[in-house]
Amino acid sequence: MNNKTTLEEKPYGSWKSDISPTGLVENKIQFDFIKADSNQLYWSESRPAEQGRCVIVNLENPEVDLIPVPYSAKSRVHEYGGGSFCFNGDTIYFVNEKDQQIYSRSSDSNISQLTHEIDCRFADLEVNTKCQSILAVCERHAKNKSEPVNSIVLINTKDGKLSTLAHGHDFFAFPRFNSAANQIAWISWDHPNMPWDQSSLHKANFDPTTNTIGPTQNIVDCENTSVFQPEFSADGTLYYVSDQSGWWNLYSEKNTESPIIEQQSEFGLPVWVFGLCTYRFISDTEIACIVMDKAQSSIKLIDLHTSNIKKLDLAFSDFYYLYYCQNKLFTLAVSPQEYTQLIQIDIQSSQWQCIKSSSQSKLDPAWISLAKEICFPTSSSDQAYGFYYAPKNPNQQALANEKPPLLVMSHGGPTTYTTNTLNLKIQFWTSRGFAVLDVNYRGSTGFGRHYRNKLLGQWGIADVQDCENGAKYLADNGLVDPDRLLIRGGSAGGYTTLCALTFGNTFKAGASYFGISDLMVLASDTHKFESRYCDRLIGPLPESKHIYQERSPIHYVDQINCPIIFLQGLKDEVVPPAQSEKLVNALRDKKLPVAYITYENERHGFRDADVISHSIQSELYFYQRVLNLDTDETFSIDIENL
Repeated sequence: MNNKTTLEEKPYGSWKSDISPTGLVENKIQFDFIKADSNQLYWSESRPAEQGRCVIVNLENPEVDLIPVPYSAKSRVHEYGGGSFCFNGDTIYFVNEKDQQIYSRSSDSNISQLTHEIDCRFADLEVNTKCQSILAVCERHAKNKSEPVNSIVLINTKDGKLSTLAHGHDFFAFPRFNSAANQIAWISWDHPNMPWDQSSLHKANFDPTTNTIGPTQNIVDCENTSVFQPEFSADGTLYYVSDQSGWWNLYSEKNTESPIIEQQSEFGLPVWVFGLCTYRFISDTEIACIVMDKAQSSIKLIDLHTSNIKKLDLAFSDFYYLYYCQNKLFTLAVSPQEYTQLIQIDIQSSQWQCIKSSSQSKLDPAWISLAKEICFPTSSSDQAYGFYYAPKNPNQQALANEKPPLLVMSHGGPTTYTTNTLNLKIQFWTSRGFAVLDVNYRGSTGFGRHYRNKLLGQWGIADVQDCENGAKYLADNGLVDPDRLLIRGGSAGGYTTLCALTFGNTFKAGASYFGISDLMVLASDTHKFESRYCDRLIGPLPESKHIYQERSPIHYVDQINCPIIFLQGLKDEVVPPAQSEKLVNALRDKKLPVAYITYENERHGFRDADVISHSIQSELYFYQRVLNLDTDETFSIDIENL
């Protein structure tokens, strides 16, 4: 008897899948931020089903929301926010998304407004009970200023009064008290640097009677050196992460010349958001750290006396945030086959327990395409990296001798990274018969400062070449159809996508999510945090104006000869809608197939469940139409000139 299931034979790209567009967000949350002390742990969850509202919950009762509608704990400092709440026992202080003011939530659930600062935003909140105050980064959006003014402030938890502690730099992050509340540390950086290019570490004595600091001591202030996450140990020693060796390693103020453990690994991250935490003290002599090697992470324990390092045996390949609470480690953990989970870890045994998962749904492993890490040759005799996902569907098979279309994914940032962990949006494509290449192009984090710096002056060139060469590598190895190569990306990844479709002919179509089409407009019309980002990625203005024009797709519409879909939030202040609209109108005039999908209430990065599902369904429909594949008869979008 033959018990084999008969598979339906359909062309790649038109397979029927159980991973629906709505399934990407149904019963899903996104862990937004975590904060803990030795006794309590709180976190915030972004809820797509509630239009991205961020609620706060705690370890004591993970299913109870501690802030009700309409409150949402989300900061918009730098537009990306982070560090949106802190707590003192049962009292929570949080930044309310709508007005960006700090509110308090008392133990009896009463919510009251603490600050009343017009045109101010707050982030990176750090409470200190000894001086009844909150340290925070403040971003003041005065109407008569060309750009916001940033500072570190102290906020009285009784009356909400602000005292400015540190100012004079363009940006600040990681304000931290020592345990005695008589010293403060923080980092700063100035235009045109981003925090991962060059930032400085400062320390000063704090006087709680006057709410002032003494003379500032510069612990690290070196050219082309980035500092991350200063923390005081119990004995008052200041620790931090620095990439002065070429890798983000852990240092102490007792020896600023040599790392505690020197490794060609990353103990830090690019500061795109506030409140990041990759290491914690678990005793007077031991530190637990998240350590990244080529975009895959592990948790390691460092003995400060012996310099021994021990890797915890955990079945995950990426971790976010790390806290020590109730004699356990807590972290967000992700694996290739499991959704993001908040877990607690027993350090002695490496045994772990799931506190909460980002999804209540279960995905049958038969549907999961596991990533294969690839390293491939690219321009300038360099190598680039990526994760390849083959099509996989337990109910479908391709036509004989057919090779799948390839969807190349270009991550945003561009100084971020992609991992091999479970991403349902990737499985959405592979389960429909698309192969996927998720590229860690030159400039990505996780491979040391040297690899990160390869994008400097080369944005729009090196990243594009890596995406093209990754696609060609897979085609040359017979894994994908060379005539059906597609590319997609969001934000900076959208720029890479548009450049690839404008200046090259490798890809046959693409999707730009809030992507950049005009670099000169970006330089003049984006928010403060990234307003000088292009100085290093492209070149300083005005002397490099010609390069900005040469690398802006909007000026070379005559070179575009393939279909493009644009997806854009109309409240985006990072990449405003005009960036998409200019190019869309130009393609309309050229009579090229183009689709323009807008979402009225979305900002930079989609958060609403309906928008997330609609946008990816629109993208799928677009590809299937331009590749002449079967589409879902119940769904369609307008594709002009097709």
